[in-house]
Formats: sequence, structure tokens, C-alpha cells
Amino acid sequence: KKKTTEFSEFLSFAGCTSGTCTFVEDPTKRKAALCRYDYYQQGKNVFVSIYAKKVDPDQCTIKLSATRLSLSLVFDFVNSFTLDVELSGRVDPRASKVEILAPKVEITLVKADGSSWSELGNLISKEIDDGQ
Repeated sequence: KKKTTEFSEFLSFAGCTSGTCTFVEDPTKRKAALCRYDYYQQGKNVFVSIYAKKVDPDQCTIKLSATRLSLSLVFDFVNSFTLDVELSGRVDPRASKVEILAPKVEITLVKADGSSWSELGNLISKEIDDGQ
């Protein structure tokens, strides 16, 4: 196979003549993707931000109990991200809320006791689903 770093030389390569081209991707196949996430505290609230564009609310699952946050997001039409955290403190699930915005998902956790957390919690799992 020919390789080059010169664009003009690359354009002179002959294209595929038989079979299927390997660079054509199936647009419905899930792809591996990383989501960046972080959190910050302000008063009695903990804000968790998951940076994923074009999140599909109909295909997302977010579960919150007093001590655990579990979520599964489908974004960019074919990417999937899962996060499961045992929280550092107790929260009030009924007072907490989720907002799905264009560039991210923001989860507002309302602390049950108002104490300061040194970390979000113990990460149980963080997965990328490549759809296979």
C-alpha cells in the first residue's frame, strides 16, 4: 500500500476498483466515544455536567437514588456513554433535576444534609458502548 504525507501525491493514487471501500462507515453503527464530565458544588447543590452534544432524550436513562447516580446517554445519533457513581453523600432525588441542553446534560443534585463533598463519589463504572 502506498503512503504519503504530500497531499498532491495522495491525489494521484488510484481509487478502489473492486470490493467495498473500507473508509465508508455505516451511519447507523454505534461508535466509541468519550464523554468528558465534571462536577462542582454551590451551597446545598452539586452540579454534574456531562459534555455530549445532540443527546437523544428518548433513548437516555437517568436513575437517581439517595446514594447513587446511574445514567446511560445516547448522543450524536449513534454514540453511547454510561456512568454509575456511588455518591459521596446523600441527596434528595425528588428535589434534584436533569436538564438536557445542546452541548451537555446538567444534573442538579440537592444534598440532603448540605455538607461539603471532597469528591463526587466512588466510580462504579464508566463505559463506552461501541454498539457491537
